[in-house]
Amino acid sequence: MSINICLAGATGKMGQEIVRLAEESQDVEVIQCLQKNSKLRKMRSGQAHVLVDFSLPEFFDECLSYAVKNKIAFVSGTTGLTTAQKAKLKKASNSIPVLWSSNMSLGICVLNKMLQTLSALNEYDFYIEETHHSLKKDAPSGTALTLQHNLEKAIAKKTKDVFSLRGGGVFGQHRIVVLGKEEVLTLQHDALNRTVFARGALVCAKWISKKKKGFYSIEDVLY
Repeated sequence: MSINICLAGATGKMGQEIVRLAEESQDVEVIQCLQKNSKLRKMRSGQAHVLVDFSLPEFFDECLSYAVKNKIAFVSGTTGLTTAQKAKLKKASNSIPVLWSSNMSLGICVLNKMLQTLSALNEYDFYIEETHHSLKKDAPSGTALTLQHNLEKAIAKKTKDVFSLRGGGVFGQHRIVVLGKEEVLTLQHDALNRTVFARGALVCAKWISKKKKGFYSIEDVLY
């Protein structure tokens, strides 16, 4: 069965990458693009199963409302959300399947899982640094903040503020450095292109299309 997607943010770089990957896939199709004021640009006939959102916080509420109104699953990688918007996600999960992630990379998901093992080194010093292209709007990135949250949860203490660097065309680099008196441990993830995020989003879309209402994370997909 092919999964039909309604895509928000289709004109952006991530949206274009999702369209490209879907065209190469045999089990996913982008059949609609959601635009402001809930206008639909139809690319193919059919009923959408999942709304995939890679837009902006200003458009996020409308995208989520559209998914709830039409009773379709919602997958979002939009970052920079407010506390109120995150609360709306939780509320929406009472009626539809919802999956939000600050980063759709499967590798970043595994990295977040690996942070749990650092509890054995909680007496060490820790810091997180991240680098993104010069057009990246939020700093620290949503990914870095998620890593920081999971790290602090694992080691049961606060870490120093994330160091953010913006410049060039870097797609995304995140490093967790663990400093002991006799050793240094570094965990690092490098995104080599945007495809890694688009591919992860389609994996999540296919997975959630078979789920009942509820709030899910990318960890649920992999683990």
